[in-house]
Amino acid sequence: MSVLIDIEGYEDQGIKIDPDGSTGDVIELHGLLLVLPKKPPRSKILFHDQPKKLQMWKRIPMPEELQRLRSMDEWHEKPGEFRKKFSAYIEEEFQRRRNGVWFYNNGIPTYITGRHYMFLQWSKIDIGYPQFLQFQREIFLHMLACESDPRCFGQLYTKCRRSGYTNVCSSVLVDEATQVKEKLLGIQSKTGKDAQENIFMKKVVSIFRGYPFFFKPIQDGTTNPRMELAFREPSKRITKNNKTSYRGDALNSTINWKNTTNNAYDGEKLHMLYLDEAGKWEKPTDIREAWRVERTCLIVGKKIVGKALVGSTVNPMNKGGEEYKGLWQDSDPEQRNANGRTRSGLYRIFIPAYDALEGFFDVYGQSVVEDPPENVHIHGIDGEPITEGSKTYLKNDRRSFKDDPSELNEVVRQFPFTEDEAFRDSIEGSLFNIGKIYQQIEHNEELFPNPVVRGNFIWKKKNKY
Repeated sequence: MSVLIDIEGYEDQGIKIDPDGSTGDVIELHGLLLVLPKKPPRSKILFHDQPKKLQMWKRIPMPEELQRLRSMDEWHEKPGEFRKKFSAYIEEEFQRRRNGVWFYNNGIPTYITGRHYMFLQWSKIDIGYPQFLQFQREIFLHMLACESDPRCFGQLYTKCRRSGYTNVCSSVLVDEATQVKEKLLGIQSKTGKDAQENIFMKKVVSIFRGYPFFFKPIQDGTTNPRMELAFREPSKRITKNNKTSYRGDALNSTINWKNTTNNAYDGEKLHMLYLDEAGKWEKPTDIREAWRVERTCLIVGKKIVGKALVGSTVNPMNKGGEEYKGLWQDSDPEQRNANGRTRSGLYRIFIPAYDALEGFFDVYGQSVVEDPPENVHIHGIDGEPITEGSKTYLKNDRRSFKDDPSELNEVVRQFPFTEDEAFRDSIEGSLFNIGKIYQQIEHNEELFPNPVVRGNFIWKKKNKY
């Protein structure tokens, strides 16, 4: 069954993201056409029985009787009546993991992918379980399109600070590794220490430890590994009564990390690769060269067999930003070669900082971008009132550095409104006052109506000169 389909009225093909192949609404998302799953009957959509105002994402706790179980061995030791009582619940969780979930959000039927559901429902992070945020829904939808499209090697996300992408990708790695057999999933970051401590140990291992027993495959090693998370049969000592190794139902899949080199996974076959802070890889490493090598680990012949998740804020051009910018330019889905792929094989996505800024999400996970009217009271998802829009807040922050061009430039790069802002270079060492130039560009862009008119002009009177 092909996931690429022709859609009337569009030149590009649509990407079906429903594992069961159903066809629903078509949405345009960052240069891609996504075909959502068919909307189910109202009674099958979560929170359909609640008033519109109360329809929002809420995590559904696991039944208390199941919370006491730590392994499938304990489950099988329970009486048949107990297992019969909760089998339907467990089967439904597997179904939601595979197919995703529909829920009503302030009266709107909203689809989230299976990966997104696992993130919200079962991926406990440092602040507890994540909240539903609309911009992250876009990331997960785009991610599933990248996974589903046979022409694509994966997702490239240029982000603002504190967008939660590391938590998202860590959750995805655990979700995938606990389902597939005989696969390798890898992690790299701007340093090996970051890959090991900040991602693998603090996030990946922690998320796995918080999984319910029915999603936990057989694991080898300690409960708090430092080098790899291996889902294989634990080694057994060979004795008179145990002369062979028993593999049982082990998945034999592994998540590991590598130091930051251009060829860390060269020669290995990867099922999934997470490249963290790819816009901050400094010499002698080069993200474009690293990707050139490691994309070969994701393909056999012409068939793409693995996917990559690549994300970052952008360093100055002389500190890894230039190479990352080249990768970004090579990842435009509207520019494909004769094989239907972008030059890098990746599909890029950018979300403005004002759509992803903490403290400005309402209870429905929507970003409050513009200032609310005076008579409208908006409560944030964190319980605090929202009295101004995220764009106003960020602009105020920028204005506070109007006399410090260098600091202003850094603030803009870390919390960009546009792709151009995300790829701003450092102003240090320039012969020109780059800060003033950027300020003038911003001023010109905010003028309305725009005094600049582009076109082909002719004089009203001939022989003007």
